[in-house]
Order: sequence, then C-alpha cells, then structure tokens
Amino acid sequence: MQGIYGGYELDKSPEEINIRMILDAYHEQLSWTDCVLGKKCELRDSCQAKQVWKMLEKTLQMHFLPISIRDILDNKVDQL
Repeated sequence: MQGIYGGYELDKSPEEINIRMILDAYHEQLSWTDCVLGKKCELRDSCQAKQVWKMLEKTLQMHFLPISIRDILDNKVDQL
C-alpha cells in the first residue's frame, strides 16, 4: 500500500486484514468507556448510561472492527 511517506508492505492480503487486527497489533482497544472494558468505575452500579455504552460497543464489534483494508481500498465501507 502506497502511503504519503512511502507506505507499508503487507504480510497478508488486504481481504485478510481488518480494523480489529490493526488495533490488536498496537495493543489498543476501541471503547468509549472504562466500564465496557471491564475496568472499575465509581458509578458502575448506578450508571444509567451503561446500557447505551454497551450497545455502542456491540455495534463497533459487529460493524466497524470487521472492516477490511480491501473494503477501504475499494471504497465499500458505506455499503457494508
């Protein structure tokens, strides 16, 4: 893949690499709140918004993280 500063050589095909794999390679987790990641929160037992964050997390897991590099290169992300 050609980038602005040279780019990258991939070990796998663009179809085999998704956003989840890229984040995992950098040891990153995509989440809006600590409680969804299982970390302690003072408001854990009384938080009314937790259900919204959990739904958002599920949506990210199902729809965003599986997007492949091929989907991005082919400009098909909005069609998924």
